[in-house]
Amino acid sequence: MPKLISIFAACALVIGASAPPAWADSSFHPLRTARAAANLGLNTARKAVDLGLDTAAGAVDVAKDAVTLDNCRPGARYKGADGRWHDCH
Repeated sequence: MPKLISIFAACALVIGASAPPAWADSSFHPLRTARAAANLGLNTARKAVDLGLDTAAGAVDVAKDAVTLDNCRPGARYKGADGRWHDCH
């Protein structure tokens, strides 16, 4: 992900540096474009981290609910370390 952010920022800088002089009078500003690209990259990275943390929290909840030998109720089944299903007693 950091490589992708760096690529976007470098592209924005190259586009900004190669802007023709005729655009100097318009609303196009290379530094503003580079800053917007960097902010977009940072916001995307933050959202990716938040999504990863939410996914990890969900995985922990699923792991807590999984039936194992330690929390097995009579009549339920669990998958053992050998990969086979076992009945709880």
